[in-house]
Amino acid sequence: MIVIMQPGATDDQIALVEEKLKKLGFGVHRSDGEEQTILGAIGTTSKEIDPRVIEILPGVSEAHRVRRPFRLVDRVCRPSGTVVDVAGVRIGGDELVVIAGPCAVESREQINRAADAVHSCGARILRGGAFKPRSSPYAFQGLEETGLKYLREAADAIGIPCVSEVVRASDVELVGKYADMFQVGARNMQNFSLLKALGNSAKPVLLKRGFAATLQELLLAAEYILAAGNPRVVLCERGVRTFEPWTRNTLDLSAVPVLRKQTHLPIIVDPSHATGLREYVTPMARAAIAAGADGVMVEVHDDPDSALCDGAQSLDPEGFSSLMADLKIIAPSVRKRLSDPARNVRPKLAKTIFSKAAIIGIGLIGGSLALALKEVGAIKQVVGVDKDELLNSIKVAGVVDQVYSTNEIEQALAGADLVILAMPVGEIGKTLATIGPHLSQGALVSDVGSTKEEICRAAHVLGKAVDFIGGHPMAGSERRGVNFSDPTLFHDAVWVICPNENVSEPQVNRFIQVIESIGAQPLKIDSKRHDQLVATVSHVPHLIAAALSNMVGRLGEEDELAPRLAAGGFRDVTRTASSSYGIWRDTLITNRELIELSLNDFRAALDRIESALGAEESLKEELTEAARYRLGIPRDLPGLFRPEYELIVRIIDEPGALAAVTTALARENINIRDIQVLKVRQDEDGVLRLAFNNEVETNRAAQVLRHSGHDVRLRSDNTE
Repeated sequence: MIVIMQPGATDDQIALVEEKLKKLGFGVHRSDGEEQTILGAIGTTSKEIDPRVIEILPGVSEAHRVRRPFRLVDRVCRPSGTVVDVAGVRIGGDELVVIAGPCAVESREQINRAADAVHSCGARILRGGAFKPRSSPYAFQGLEETGLKYLREAADAIGIPCVSEVVRASDVELVGKYADMFQVGARNMQNFSLLKALGNSAKPVLLKRGFAATLQELLLAAEYILAAGNPRVVLCERGVRTFEPWTRNTLDLSAVPVLRKQTHLPIIVDPSHATGLREYVTPMARAAIAAGADGVMVEVHDDPDSALCDGAQSLDPEGFSSLMADLKIIAPSVRKRLSDPARNVRPKLAKTIFSKAAIIGIGLIGGSLALALKEVGAIKQVVGVDKDELLNSIKVAGVVDQVYSTNEIEQALAGADLVILAMPVGEIGKTLATIGPHLSQGALVSDVGSTKEEICRAAHVLGKAVDFIGGHPMAGSERRGVNFSDPTLFHDAVWVICPNENVSEPQVNRFIQVIESIGAQPLKIDSKRHDQLVATVSHVPHLIAAALSNMVGRLGEEDELAPRLAAGGFRDVTRTASSSYGIWRDTLITNRELIELSLNDFRAALDRIESALGAEESLKEELTEAARYRLGIPRDLPGLFRPEYELIVRIIDEPGALAAVTTALARENINIRDIQVLKVRQDEDGVLRLAFNNEVETNRAAQVLRHSGHDVRLRSDNTE
């Protein structure tokens, strides 16, 4: 009998129903959903029980007699479905879970190579057999406990759970010592003593369908595990034996929607054992996801042709990577998501560049820099320094190895060979004077201020025993504070460096190594030239944004329609006007003279535009020239460089147009480095500007998109 409690039923009401069912001779299994509790009453009684006896109890919504042989696995028990947690990986939710690894653990080196390969592509659970029941007594039977140890080590090294097969009830404790999830193979689906033993375990179970088992028999096998007390079961369709000789088994994909209707348990598909040949694994895995499976289980071996077990059906790492790219495309169409591969944006360095870095000022920039330096291993130790009232939030954010108060500056700087001042421009000069006496000889000091000439002059207070390189990472975010720290913030950003005259070339190169290690692009220029350039490309645009915002805001006081008509173009132009005054104050004051010169140039440019309004040819020339220059500035580099590898794709303004482009490239495993959507003409829908990593990928992308029917131009062909 299934008893569905009312939403909001109290614990006392539920306990009363449980007590009543037990008195009637039932065993009771409780399932707590998000809104309702469902009780499964299991057992045989000497007389037929009328469900109305239960329905009249307080808190009961309805009760049903279940006449099917399986009860606890019936979807009626949990209409919303079950999500099985495997050491933090949830199977049955909105994430598409991929389990991958070799059929058998052959050696420590082999499982480690396989683990690295599948993890780098996004596999969420590592598989590997230690006990291998084989048809032939002469075939490889597995490394047993030694194999389990190797599997555990490999899973721990990459930080994901692992699953391994258990073949005997007496081995449940041993396998459970190492694996996060038990696998019951097809040969053991009806090994009832094993199923009961797994029911007494708290670990999840992956239950495979037998060679010739019906779906009802599979559900009854799962019922054994649930009835014994373990509700954490995942079903696996792996094909059934038929008369067809061209595949190892016949993969019954209709089982997925059928099981979905009958049971609340998650369902995955194993296309490797189903087909027996690697060339069929990828298409059947794609079909399994399209059919609605919660995941797939795939065999992957670094050298399949040399595998000791089932090499013919194992993908190599390249094939698995291609499969994952396909699944990433399919997953959204069935309302699933595929987790991104767990990897750092930048590779870990073989050795550190500096021993200890002290970052003074741990906000967005300082915190992001600390995370980036730690992630790539550029610095052995990273400490942070800030005001007393901010120390707790910095500790909670965990961006640095140790936090010091500004009152502890001597301890913070002790042994530091790199010091970064990540603070407002107006505070940098005073801080340079404060830290000078506490710096080690030969230490390198830099900053992240957006003006450079005045700061570089102030750095002379440090003396010749300390090197100073003015710095300006041209990166940021509208979000502020250490809680928004992001180690990828500087990826592809220009990082201007302005070394003082006494800094040696080796020291400059050392700092450049640090900048490049976190993905930024160093640009060495004179401090005065830097200030002239940023006055034009950064400071004046901010003032223009402020002026435009004020103009429309004041107009809006007289005409309420003005702000309502301020569409995307206005919002784009005035984006920086939303920045706080405190962020810009010191920058604008210290660079005032150069800003005034740039403002004069801007007034002259406005005058030319104004004069051209009365002459169509002049107006066309001004606007065409502006469009040509603006289209030449990429979004993917926040600074001054233009990527070499770009192409332009014309698209129709309709649903799915953008997806068609990205999907075509994803199928070929071509990574888009950056994408920008542009509207450039009144009579056409628009264009995409795509950036790639190198010339080969750019040409491949152009070929793929042209083959798909898109109008594509390489950047060198563009004459917009």
